[in-house]
Amino acid sequence: MNWRMVLSVVLKDLVDVVRNPYLLFSIILPIGFSLLFQVIMPNQQEIGRYKMLLYDPEDSRYGIILQEHQSLDILLVASEAEVEKQIKADKEAIGGIVILPGFDAALERGEKPKVKVFVNEKSLGWKQFVFRSIIDDQAWLLVRQEFPIELVWNDKESAESEIQGRVITFDFTYFIMLLLLVTGLIMVGVCVVPMLMVEEKEKHTLEVLLVAPGGPMEITAGKGLVGLVYSLLVAGLLLALNNGFVGNWQVTLLTVVLGALFTTGIGLLIGMALKILQQVYTVSSVVMLVLIFPTMVSIFGLPEPFSAILYLFPTYYLNQLLIISLSGSATLSNIAPRLTILAVSVFLVFFAVIWMLHRERNWYWQTSRNQ
Repeated sequence: MNWRMVLSVVLKDLVDVVRNPYLLFSIILPIGFSLLFQVIMPNQQEIGRYKMLLYDPEDSRYGIILQEHQSLDILLVASEAEVEKQIKADKEAIGGIVILPGFDAALERGEKPKVKVFVNEKSLGWKQFVFRSIIDDQAWLLVRQEFPIELVWNDKESAESEIQGRVITFDFTYFIMLLLLVTGLIMVGVCVVPMLMVEEKEKHTLEVLLVAPGGPMEITAGKGLVGLVYSLLVAGLLLALNNGFVGNWQVTLLTVVLGALFTTGIGLLIGMALKILQQVYTVSSVVMLVLIFPTMVSIFGLPEPFSAILYLFPTYYLNQLLIISLSGSATLSNIAPRLTILAVSVFLVFFAVIWMLHRERNWYWQTSRNQ
């Protein structure tokens, strides 16, 4: 690896991005939207009211607290079975709570009484997370010490967590940050990086770089580092502006790095496939919409059986990892498979980039010998 060549590519491209108004705009756009949303976005209580089912035969303290919440319309039911039945039948209900007899007595004895929580998985994704947030936050009003109850969730995502009482506490404002964060990574990767590659082709400097010793590896490393630097800059600013260094922030940072590398690799592939800058604008826009699709779906929902399509998108696992880490519910069992898929995706796209650069170099060599 010729690190001097890598450094020269990095320094040149870092400056080129700042000098190019379009590239600079692509980088600062997500940050500008973040500042705008902070001004115009309502807080959780201003978003609306949500229907929730409640079975609480002894009128427990927790049940009373939930009924007093200004964002909840509580429908009292006669049994636990009725909660499960209506959750499946009522699309308007975002969830249900079952508070078993002896709840208050168990609290007085210093125990952690179980509360069964049923999430309506047919409701929109952001409504599910608002529901989780309300249930978690209101439980803290019972005591101001260790989390007072054990929540037993029915949905797979929450049940995977081994952190009692801190399962997916994710309000609507975090969806905005999630959307902006993923969008920022994708914009830098698929808008900025391919333009840097295509500019090399238009200026015929790519030929010089390719025929240099070890050219494909150095070009990939240099362009990849530029994409990574700007991606981390955008992501860091978005996290700082939106209080994103919460939950399992170490997992968030690792996820952001892998996500930045993946989108940068996709950008390099686009740059290798295209010849002129005009093509980049169209293709990058389409690819950006495709990659951001899983994040949009997580907010607005996707009916069965179409939701299975999401598993084909590496950005789906990026989105899921960010939700888990920001909510503070990361465990080895629920992040390891997703991190593995994302890491393998990064390896595959960079392998493809290096292979295409080698093929391009061989074409240049063959063309020069024929001349």
